[in-house]
Amino acid sequence: MKLKLFFKYLLSKSIIKIKSGNTVKLDGKIKLSTIKVIGKENTIKFGKNVLFRKSKLDIKGKNNVVIFEDNCHINRANIMIEVNNSTLKIGKGSSTGQIKIVMGEGNIEIGNNCMFSYGIEIRNTDSHKIIKDGQVINPNKDVVIEDNVWIGTRALILKGTNIEQGAIVGAGSVVSGKVFSKTIVVGNPAKKIKEGVEWER
Repeated sequence: MKLKLFFKYLLSKSIIKIKSGNTVKLDGKIKLSTIKVIGKENTIKFGKNVLFRKSKLDIKGKNNVVIFEDNCHINRANIMIEVNNSTLKIGKGSSTGQIKIVMGEGNIEIGNNCMFSYGIEIRNTDSHKIIKDGQVINPNKDVVIEDNVWIGTRALILKGTNIEQGAIVGAGSVVSGKVFSKTIVVGNPAKKIKEGVEWER
């Protein structure tokens, strides 16, 4: 990171520690946050008008990609990447109240104009391997959250989940698998209770 950027974020009361050999493109603002990048060949992009506030980004592997597209408001996020070859993308205009993202090797992709409430966790991994007869039986699986999705407070989004455009996930729900477009799901495990819905901020 260039010296000019270092002093800028020192004044914003953020902690920025990025090891050489990594790439950071910054067109947004970082406030009261901690960013630590260890390893090499990681790429982080903050798009135009991105606000990364009271949040933490910790990357310990290599060849990982993190993209915050234009106009994202990332508040109270805790993003942990301790692996190689993973990609996290958060689309244009999406916002978080409080979120934890746990990355294994693979992808988590969040679309445009998504809204995340408080106490939410998203993960594409179980974090620990389960082995039977010498084979791993719980591999990582990508998570895809399409455009205009609203996730309620304390929801847990597990590996392999695909939430289609316009869906709503109710508070406290545990989601695994497919959620169809413009439906509301609630519960543990989450089940559809309404369809054909729309929502507004």
